[in-house]
Amino acid sequence: MKSGTFWKLVFVSVLMIAFNNCQPVGESGDGQATGGSGSSSGILDDSAKLVMSREFYDNTMLSQFEARCTSCHADPRDGGVASKGAVFDFDRIRDNLIQGESAIANDLINRLVDPAVHDPSPDMGNPIINNLCPDGSAEGLCYDIVLWWNVTIHGDENATSPFLPGAGPGGGGGGGALSQGTMAEVSLLGRVSGFARNPDDAAEEVDVLIYVGGDASTGTLIATVTADERGPGGSQSGHYFSYQLPSEYLNGNSVTVYAYSMTDDPENLLEAAPKTARAWEINEDAESFWASNIEPELSQRCSRCHTNHTYEGRFFALSSPLPGEGGSSSNNLIYNKVSGQTGHSGGTFCSGSSLCSNLQNAWNLQFQ
Repeated sequence: MKSGTFWKLVFVSVLMIAFNNCQPVGESGDGQATGGSGSSSGILDDSAKLVMSREFYDNTMLSQFEARCTSCHADPRDGGVASKGAVFDFDRIRDNLIQGESAIANDLINRLVDPAVHDPSPDMGNPIINNLCPDGSAEGLCYDIVLWWNVTIHGDENATSPFLPGAGPGGGGGGGALSQGTMAEVSLLGRVSGFARNPDDAAEEVDVLIYVGGDASTGTLIATVTADERGPGGSQSGHYFSYQLPSEYLNGNSVTVYAYSMTDDPENLLEAAPKTARAWEINEDAESFWASNIEPELSQRCSRCHTNHTYEGRFFALSSPLPGEGGSSSNNLIYNKVSGQTGHSGGTFCSGSSLCSNLQNAWNLQFQ
């Protein structure tokens, strides 16, 4: 073989070896990023984000949980109920944080602002009791949880805005079209609530048109309200609305409520609307009886885990299940809790106390 041919073959062989083993810089042969803190592109790997998440929890979140949650979630607890220490367990509470869609829509945030989620079998069921983020995600506990989510998911506490999901730092665009809004509920006391906004302009305050008995073509327009309340925060902050139904609809009979954003065109019907509900007006005699005979004892016995012992604050517990749907003076959430018919970490109070009979009297005054 001529020497020139030999060296040509060597050169070709080297090229083939190099080609077969070539790969993007910063990646191993299996295509995975290398390096303890991320790939050459600057993207953090999961192990680095886990370390950052734990550090943020230890330095920022734990002290807030200890200040707010110890009375119900740490020993000693009245009644000795176990398995309530998730907020003090990084792995467990992180699982709540990452279950969801965004920094302001995840299991942890939901537990803090929604009593029905905070306690799957709520004994009080009042947002005033369990809403630990009255300032929304603009500041305080929920704001820090937004930052913690960003650190946990993206490795950067400013990765997304707490107001516009998917947007860049500062709340700019990039998150896609905003939703039109949603109708949250018609409460047992006739409070209609939700949020609404212009999907093309997040800064605009829009009107909500509320109809009862049918849609805009068949129902009765009873109110137009502006969706300008701060609410629990998130991307809807500043776009919440609430409206108290007139007393004529607060008689326990079924009422169907429609809510539209901006105009009453069919396409502007809010998500989750209409809602059919039964609502009541607070009975003055029942409220007075409660204030004199029940509220003082609840304040004395139950304030370690619960606040707002007023009649309005406990109306949900007294009226669930609803009258005519299984509810009675001896079958409702608060009576069942204090009488021991269902589990209650605070214990039972009927023996040697008039509390249970007083609860029955209050129920009768309201619903009979």
